[in-house]
Amino acid sequence: MKNLFLLFALLPCFGLWGQHIYVRAYAGDKGGWIVTSEGKTLHELPGGWRVSGHDAAMAPVKEWPILLWKSGKYPAPNDYALLHLDGSIEELPQFTWAREMGSQLLLVIMDGERGVLWHKDGYVLGRELNMLSKFDERGLTVVGRGAYQGLMDTLGQFFVPPVYKAIVDLGKDCFFFKDTLEQSYLLHLKSRSGKELSWDTLANPTVNQWQINSARPFSEGGYLLVKGKENQLQIIDTTGRLLYPDLEITYRGVNAFSEGRVIVGTAETDRKLGILNTNGQWVKAPQFDYLLDYEDGRALAHDTLTGQLGYLDRQGEWAIAARYCYANSFRYGLAIVGAPDDPKLCEGTMRQRGPVLHTPSSLARYRNVRNYQLLDTSGQVVWQDSCREVWLPIPGVVGCNYNEGTYVPAYRLEWLATGKYWLSPDFVFTRWEQVAEVAKEEVIRINLGARRRMIFRQQVFPLPGDFTQTLPALTALEDLNLNYHEVTSAWTTILRMENLRKLSLYDCKLTELPADVKMLEQLEELNISGNELTELPRSLFRMQHLRVLNIADNPLPPAIIPRLRKALPDTEIVYK
Repeated sequence: MKNLFLLFALLPCFGLWGQHIYVRAYAGDKGGWIVTSEGKTLHELPGGWRVSGHDAAMAPVKEWPILLWKSGKYPAPNDYALLHLDGSIEELPQFTWAREMGSQLLLVIMDGERGVLWHKDGYVLGRELNMLSKFDERGLTVVGRGAYQGLMDTLGQFFVPPVYKAIVDLGKDCFFFKDTLEQSYLLHLKSRSGKELSWDTLANPTVNQWQINSARPFSEGGYLLVKGKENQLQIIDTTGRLLYPDLEITYRGVNAFSEGRVIVGTAETDRKLGILNTNGQWVKAPQFDYLLDYEDGRALAHDTLTGQLGYLDRQGEWAIAARYCYANSFRYGLAIVGAPDDPKLCEGTMRQRGPVLHTPSSLARYRNVRNYQLLDTSGQVVWQDSCREVWLPIPGVVGCNYNEGTYVPAYRLEWLATGKYWLSPDFVFTRWEQVAEVAKEEVIRINLGARRRMIFRQQVFPLPGDFTQTLPALTALEDLNLNYHEVTSAWTTILRMENLRKLSLYDCKLTELPADVKMLEQLEELNISGNELTELPRSLFRMQHLRVLNIADNPLPPAIIPRLRKALPDTEIVYK
């Protein structure tokens, strides 16, 4: 019985385990990667190509094939293509604009014709369409033709003809209709049989003088907020029943119900926000300047007394104490917060950001957050690191960008339950301690000069204490940047890195190069600019395999340039 219970507990995870994740590349020569649930790079997108529909750094792949786009040079239109599961790319030159609609459908401008509903198998399902939203779980969408709207299915057939002035899908099988006589109706889709739809009329918003916001549909619990007479807040359910007709709370930027709670404010309390339940009772009277919707039983709130951020439970009490300057709403049972620092750092104007594809909505007091934590709903830290940005692309997976500027890409995905990780194929290690966290064969690029460049100038720093002991084990290392570091004591170790293709030693206060530099037989790029070199070893003149040699900003005699050009005719010599 115990094993049977475990099997049922794991069933919801099986679909997730096959989930692919898209990771966008920063560098223009790469488009990004599709990563499998096993932490492998499934496909690398060609340079310039992006997954269409968002500009998120990380996001789940919804369906195959994937719509890709590439920005065209003005005034040329964008390019579009389909990436298939086998890795093949099918270019779509007939498209000048396209948008994912779900259910293998695209809304496109094709061969100059607007409003075409196109199936990814290559055939047209509808024409002259507009106002098309994504298909819902019932396979229906609101679509316009001319000045009128109707309901269409995934076969391109109108279930409701386009004769209405407006139709809004409110979820829970409920729709708002407005006819050409300006009469509005709240309808419930009772059943669907073939092409026949059966409706129940729930209410007449025109008679009731209700205003319904299309951006705030029915909540999971089946409640809808409507603006009544004199901007008063009212609550109805999926039967159209007005739950609390005596409720008179002034409407102010209110969202839909979430977990039986709604965040609402009143003019009488100087626009403070509070928490209301479905009984129309205050769970927490208005007292917050910033308060975000409930997720996983927690609401992100700004404590006006301390100026910091924390999380309230469903009773309106602090479940996780307010001690953060930066925090996100919960998603998948986890919340991203900035590691607690000196409270004096919590200063500046509060900023609020709505949810995007890869990150929940957030509150922040200051911008430069580097030390992040993931909290569970009890407030326990389940993951922490120092990152440029953090994402929760799918349940159980955290994404981190160690980027020290866009010139040093560094993406990592980590599966929290198993400890597995994925590094982007162009990952650059910018912190020496990161090297100890991964398999040695995965260390291909190290740039210890990146952080020094951003923070310090005119200084030379010692290499890490275990540098000469650890470096020989990194047998796959191809690119080593030690700018701003004292490297004289490490020359012997560096020269034994036989796979090294790029070596950068900018501003290392070098006065000479070792004669054994010729040992780097695979080296293609050598940057020794910004040093104090007055001569170069003879062995350097015999390194015919060099593609680029940068000797700029050194007190070298001018006569050395023609000698280098003669000795290395196929090498680009950078000396200015």
